[in-house]
Amino acid sequence: MILTFVDSHSGEAILREYEWELPVPREGDVLELHSGSETRYVVQEVDWVFADAPAGEKTDVPMKELKIMVVSAAEFVHRGEDGGHRMVDPLCKCGHAKSVHTSMRCNGAAGTCQCHGFESMS
Repeated sequence: MILTFVDSHSGEAILREYEWELPVPREGDVLELHSGSETRYVVQEVDWVFADAPAGEKTDVPMKELKIMVVSAAEFVHRGEDGGHRMVDPLCKCGHAKSVHTSMRCNGAAGTCQCHGFESMS
């Protein structure tokens, strides 16, 4: 089975495995992928991609690949004893979330923040 690990934000393939024999990763699983450097990712979703089939065909359509949509583990925080993960908005050095930044400045503190661009705290 072919598995393609895809960065959810950029849409770029991070890693492609042609002979995957382990169980299929599930949403919330943490993976360490080695494609030049060791980076941890969290599975956001698994897309099952089937081969093209004639119109109306509903039986025995072969699987083409699995697309594993992942996001950097640095963008997730661990919550609870159940092992669940949730997405967080990374913080800037100014203390405001990335989502309130534009390419020109920070809109935090009712637009009065003096920050001139997002710089991750990590």
